Amino acid sequence: MVLQEQIMVTVGLKLIKNDILKGKNIIRFIKKQRLNWLGHVERMAEDNILQKIKRWKPESKRLIGRPKTRWEDDVFDDIKSINVGNWKKVAQNRDSWKKVVEQSRTLYRL
Repeated sequence: MVLQEQIMVTVGLKLIKNDILKGKNIIRFIKKQRLNWLGHVERMAEDNILQKIKRWKPESKRLIGRPKTRWEDDVFDDIKSINVGNWKKVAQNRDSWKKVVEQSRTLYRL
């Protein structure tokens, strides 16, 4: 009985994964979702908690060695690779940001 449930869960997870990705490259999918989320957060009000977290800079010292890559670093690398000038202004308009994300996925290796 337990083995049958494990098989059902495994098959269910594979179906969910296939439904989400629909045969797409996982890296492209993640980058597209990351840009979508950035546009969503950027359109939020300035006093929203997510905006405050996005702007927050910790005051503690970092550990010795190479700094860990932050989510923000990866997103800004994606934006640089697609050459979007004044991305904050573009992100304020949902339709234009959606077009940028779709074009970036096809044109600029995302």
